Amino acid sequence: MRRGNISGAECPIRTVLNRMGDKWTVLVVLTLADGTLRFSELRSHIGPIAPKVLTQTLRMSPLFSPLVNARPLPLPADSSSSNLAAA
Repeated sequence: MRRGNISGAECPIRTVLNRMGDKWTVLVVLTLADGTLRFSELRSHIGPIAPKVLTQTLRMSPLFSPLVNARPLPLPADSSSSNLAAA
């Protein structure tokens, strides 16, 4: 059986590890492991992260987006919650 080149930049495993290596991504996943949180609650639990950076982390990667479910919530306006998707 021939295996792919794991040292190549196009290796899917390397791509996932590179994305998960980002400190904010790891903190988001660890925080959401405890359950669903509103954006503001998630930000409070993570610590000193700018809202823009948290939004980018939640939306940025097609590899990360299947892991997190984000859905709008009823009022207050512009609220949403996030949780880990079922495996």
